[in-house]
Amino acid sequence: MDLLSYNQLYLSLPAEIRRSGADVETLAWLFAMVSLITVTLQLPISRLARRLGPQRALPLGYLTTAAGFLLLAACSTTAIPVGLELAPATTAVALWILGHLMAAPVALDLVPRFAGTAQWGSYYGLLATAGGIAVLLGNAAAGSLLHFAAFSEALSWAPWLLLGTLPLISATLIGRTLPTPPQLASTSKTPEPSAENTEKAPDDTFTS
Repeated sequence: MDLLSYNQLYLSLPAEIRRSGADVETLAWLFAMVSLITVTLQLPISRLARRLGPQRALPLGYLTTAAGFLLLAACSTTAIPVGLELAPATTAVALWILGHLMAAPVALDLVPRFAGTAQWGSYYGLLATAGGIAVLLGNAAAGSLLHFAAFSEALSWAPWLLLGTLPLISATLIGRTLPTPPQLASTSKTPEPSAENTEKAPDDTFTS
């Protein structure tokens, strides 16, 4: 779901820009904001995700992403004050990127846990393939609703609600699919011999 959500920068965001009445150049400024957030916050967010662990970091990332889409769904039927027409799109893009920065590194770190001792490259390839299929199907579904976002007041919320529901579902179910965390290294160490067993045996070299 993370790749599908990130892909909406290129598929769905232009529809929201059109609805707000802004020109196409606005996309360039939003993409610059994405780059700025990524450069400045990727490492701090990655460190936070490691402290939280996959069980909390992944749902938090998906929920943040979902919040961006649901914000657009709510604002699409609400009168926005003059001068703040781009506020919903700007806030939504920021939430999408923050959710992506939280979820993506954690998901990649989990691949070796699923792979175990198998070839990791095959599992990374499988992850990329699954993401591509999600983008293909998700964009087809969302794309069929995007004209509502740009040209229909009654159903302008439809594509955003769909796109927000998918990461919500992922946040709810992801905990059931995560692999069991590896045992602590200390539990797998060979027990140290006791003092009783380490006593040297009598030296019989010179006994007759």
